[in-house]
Amino acid sequence: MPESENKIDTRPHNLGYGPDHLGQVMDQLLDLFAERVIGPNSSNSDTINISDIHAALSAFKSRTDLEIQTLLTQGWENLSKASEEVYWARMRTHPLERLMVRNFAHLLAPYGEAPVQNISLSRRIIPAFTGVLSRMIGPELMTTYQTRAQELVDRQKEISGDVFDWTTLYDTPSAQAIINDILIYIAQYFADIEQRRIWMVDFFNRTMPKPQNDAEENWHFDDVTFIQLVMALYANLFAEMEIPQSVEELKRRYGQYNLDSLKRMHQALQIDSQKVYTIQANEKNADD
Repeated sequence: MPESENKIDTRPHNLGYGPDHLGQVMDQLLDLFAERVIGPNSSNSDTINISDIHAALSAFKSRTDLEIQTLLTQGWENLSKASEEVYWARMRTHPLERLMVRNFAHLLAPYGEAPVQNISLSRRIIPAFTGVLSRMIGPELMTTYQTRAQELVDRQKEISGDVFDWTTLYDTPSAQAIINDILIYIAQYFADIEQRRIWMVDFFNRTMPKPQNDAEENWHFDDVTFIQLVMALYANLFAEMEIPQSVEELKRRYGQYNLDSLKRMHQALQIDSQKVYTIQANEKNADD
């Protein structure tokens, strides 16, 4: 994960973090426009030809010029990243959500790119995912975990100051304990994995924000996406269940009953995954 996503300078800028980035794009475009009109080797005594101004304006407005297209494309990518960084910085007030998203962040579509069905996840799922957590955990427990996560952030801010490093927070035992506490708790709701899948597919598609472009229109949360998401959420815990020392540590914290529930969930998820991917393959073969 790029450093810029994890470490953000939150000290005040002239116009603010986002507007400063927009200003940088504007500066690049203005520099190019000036170069087109007056040339790189002009002097104060040179005169400006009106026709050159109109030609430069026409090129900018048509957006067919390769150099202008490159600046606009790069500018949009930089603005998208800046917007995402601001979003995550603001999520210090929602640190629990960010901790949980961390487990499947590698599946999210890259900044400024549309998600690919059954390969990457749309970033629109994040608020829907938060809604699912809230319903499974309940308001009281949700508040408890949010408080614990906020306390972690506050301690990290005391260490880091204005530049906040999320990576350091992720790696702390306290952060991992919060994540595992929640995943162990909600594992009970996956006892009937097929019914949970049906419910989550419906919930996500009803509650995700509307797509902002045509590329996003073609992406939806389906059965395969459910398998991708849940597998990623529990990947670390499932891996720990294969290590005897980790199993003993988990048993001390959660008890044998909860570990057995996690094992049953893992087995059910594997069976359901095979079923879902078999159906997908059959449907693909039928289309071919």
